[in-house]
Amino acid sequence: MSGGHGTIVLLIKIDKGQIQMKEKINRFSPAALFFIIWFFFAVCSVIFLLLTHGDRLDVLVFVGGMNRFMDFFNHISYVMRDDPGNVYSVSAHACFPPFIYIMFFLFGKIIPAGSTIMGNTEATSPYALLLYIWYSVIVSSVLSYLISKLYKNRFSLLLTAMILTSNVYIFSVIERGNTAVLVFLLLAGVFLLRDNPRWYWRELALIFIAMAAGIKIYPAVFGILYLFEKRWAEAARLILYGILFFFGPFVFFGGLAGLHQFIENSLAIQTSGASGFACLKSFITYFSDIRGLNISETFLNLIVILYFLLALGAVYAAETMWKKTFFLCSIMILCPFWSGSYTHIYLALPLVLFVAGQDSKKKNVFHFTDYIYAVLFACTFSFFTLASNRVAYITGQDLPTLVRYLPIYIMNFLMLCEIYSINIIPSFVSFMKKR
Repeated sequence: MSGGHGTIVLLIKIDKGQIQMKEKINRFSPAALFFIIWFFFAVCSVIFLLLTHGDRLDVLVFVGGMNRFMDFFNHISYVMRDDPGNVYSVSAHACFPPFIYIMFFLFGKIIPAGSTIMGNTEATSPYALLLYIWYSVIVSSVLSYLISKLYKNRFSLLLTAMILTSNVYIFSVIERGNTAVLVFLLLAGVFLLRDNPRWYWRELALIFIAMAAGIKIYPAVFGILYLFEKRWAEAARLILYGILFFFGPFVFFGGLAGLHQFIENSLAIQTSGASGFACLKSFITYFSDIRGLNISETFLNLIVILYFLLALGAVYAAETMWKKTFFLCSIMILCPFWSGSYTHIYLALPLVLFVAGQDSKKKNVFHFTDYIYAVLFACTFSFFTLASNRVAYITGQDLPTLVRYLPIYIMNFLMLCEIYSINIIPSFVSFMKKR
């Protein structure tokens, strides 16, 4: 009996050990893996900078810093050079909707005349630079606040610091001075408010989407969520808000003539052609050129449309909100024919929702794919400065570019395969069998 009793005790201890081991494994969440990989890249990058004395920073800074902050200062110059009603006639690069030019006009009034000269980085005055610093501090502070509300965890400040020191934020958002970060702030606000029990906060969420579309147009795609959720009344009001914030400001910026010129400018920029991995169209072109293939413009456009439709299907079928927002943000990044690296800041929204795990139905239950997504998110939002001449020679792209861009395409591919194979295709097959 004693031998049997000892065996039972041993089996119980083994079973408890397995449970404890499983609990320890579960505690090692995808979020923890994200933090570890981010720190690994950051440490390696700092060591690399120390060893090279920053000699390879030119691969990270747009045109070697000769056009720094000009997505901010140029647009002040556009709206202040002449009468604001002629802003779209000043340059083809004046291609933002008029709502955001209200901000640039006010900024232009704050600083002395001539503080910014269109296309001339060196002529930017100290007053204009101080204005930009003030603007950047405000934006970064609001971003920090929003993340702390979306990710209610003791590590929220750490996640905020990671995003603010990533290549996406430092070498794109800040270095370019692009207003894409304002779109992120508004969309983050949407996810704080859209399901609030008080009607006026839910209404403000609709206004935030309309304002974001009044800055970059593409955020209008977030209205799809309301349609898929059958929130018809809110979707209808969102359309009205969108019309108001998009068309209303043209009253101050050229009226119908301004609208016509805005469309011409936007088409000119979109058809000028992006390069590298910036958008889906240029990404396909990049690999087709390597293979010596000549893909027609029509075929490229069809691929973009197909991706758009597949992404919408994924938004509808995805079970977690972070995946829905990932595809909505990916549409804003990959579908335009011209897309800057600063648009990657949009993906900070699904990243925060992913790390927060606020959509998880069961605590401490993770899938293998979650760990893969954690690695890919860590790459895209890494502080990564390592450069390699060999990699650049073989691929035609710098290593930081590959580490940052490729995970976005890989995540899209893996997530589309996952959602369509688990959710959409089986449901379709079951539906067809019933018929």
